[in-house]
Amino acid sequence: MGRKLGELKQGRSTVAEYTRKFNELVRFSSDANGALGEREKMNKYRYGLRGDIAHAVSLQNIANFADLIQKAYSAEATIDFANKERVAVNQQKKDFGKYKQQLKVKEFSSKGKQAQSSQFPRPCPDCGKQHSGECMKDKGVCYYCKQPGHVKNECPKWKSLGGAEGTTVSKGCVYTIDGGKTTGDNILIA
Repeated sequence: MGRKLGELKQGRSTVAEYTRKFNELVRFSSDANGALGEREKMNKYRYGLRGDIAHAVSLQNIANFADLIQKAYSAEATIDFANKERVAVNQQKKDFGKYKQQLKVKEFSSKGKQAQSSQFPRPCPDCGKQHSGECMKDKGVCYYCKQPGHVKNECPKWKSLGGAEGTTVSKGCVYTIDGGKTTGDNILIA
């Protein structure tokens, strides 16, 4: 029985279950071998506790075996509470992540539909350009006023609205200076 006492581990059982089993083995061991000393009993009990509980208990001042058991109960309760809280926080984060993802999907799909219908029409199957309404490519009419005889940049309605400003064509000139033909004086020509 003394050997079983030394091999007893808490494992997944509660402190109450471990303590009950430990006391049972101590009683049978004491009957056969004589009573265990208080220190020896405390050391064997602490050695069999779950690692996290044993660590929490070993950091405290312990007066006797009963005090050790009470501190083990307290450590177990604190650790269990912290674990449950951690699980709850992680679940909230996971749930919020799912909620946030659903919002993104809804936002994207509603923005996508809105953008597709109002801002960016689908490409025209006839000319390949993006425009709304009927394609005027093969009709020979102005794209702006839909009248024949002129194109958009020559449209009188377009010009009256200032639409043709800045669309005139200009010829550019480029001047170069050859450094070898200059005189030695540093006069600037303005």
